[in-house]
Parts: sequence; structure tokens; C-alpha cells
Amino acid sequence: KGADGIRMANGHKMSYTVLAISTNNPELSREAQLVQQAAAKVGIQLTFKPMDIGAWSSAMAGSDNKWLGWDFAFFTPEAAGNDPAYFDSEFICSNLVSEGGLNISAFCSKKFDALDRQQSSETSQAARVSDFAQMQRLVHNAYPIIVLDYRDMVEVWNKPWTGYVPSSAGSYNERSKWTLLDVH
Repeated sequence: KGADGIRMANGHKMSYTVLAISTNNPELSREAQLVQQAAAKVGIQLTFKPMDIGAWSSAMAGSDNKWLGWDFAFFTPEAAGNDPAYFDSEFICSNLVSEGGLNISAFCSKKFDALDRQQSSETSQAARVSDFAQMQRLVHNAYPIIVLDYRDMVEVWNKPWTGYVPSSAGSYNERSKWTLLDVH
């Protein structure tokens, strides 16, 4: 660490700007504080730059669509429903933010894209699960996104009611129709 408490790496201060989505995200400020404090303990200075999702997406791609001009991006994705395909769009080459898409990590893999096309036409659940497992390994090994935490989903309902279908987004959510069809 230098005299100012900031660690040096290869002659550069470990001081970084973090793009952060601030709209509709009440957890962000507390999470940002916790991450900032933990980083400071080991001599890393993080400066969070809160912005709305549109500004965040534009800042991620940069004015020249080369994904430069920032060090880290911090966001809290919404939980998905029961279909793992919900998050595919965040890793498909043709869906980069700079192209107006949802791929916020700039991850691009022809193998991932081929597996995504393959899983979308699978009629066998086992084959689809296998495709997604391969896709997850590709993303995991490339580290385009680092997950800091997984939130617990807590639900409460009246015992006489049955047919709830749990998912990472909860039993009632806009991405899963199963509970709405099955609850009674």
C-alpha cells in the first residue's frame, strides 16, 4: 500500500471507477457501500458512479463501442423465472449493448451462440439441460461477470392453497406462468 492507503499494482494505483445502475435498485447503495468498504480494507479504492440504466448501458459500450473508459460495472439483475433461456441474451454475440441489445458483458463466443440456437429447438429436456450446462461452463470460464451474492427468496402463503411453483423470481412473477395456472 502507498502512503494514502491505496495499493499499487505494476506501478499503478488500484483506484477504479465502478459504473452502477441506480434506478429501481434500492439495494444498490448498501451493496455498493459494503463492496467499497471491503475493497478499502485491502487497499483498493472504488468510486461508484450511479446512473440510470440507459446511461449505464451507453457508458458500458463507450462512445466508440469498444467497451473502454471504465473499470468495473455493478448491477443487480432481476431474478429469472423457471426457464434458463431468460439470461441467454446477456451473452449472445449479436446482442451487444452497443448494438442496442442486452449483452452487457461484451462476452462473445461462437460456440455459446451455436449452443443457444441448439437449445432453443431441443425437444428433449435432458438435451436442453446438457446444452445449458455447456453454455454455463463457457461463461464461467471466461469470467465476463462475477457474481457477488445470491439472494434468498422468501415466500409465505396460506396452507390450504396448493400448486405453487417456486422459481428464483418467486412463485408469482412476470416470467413464469406456472403458479398462475396451477394454484388452487
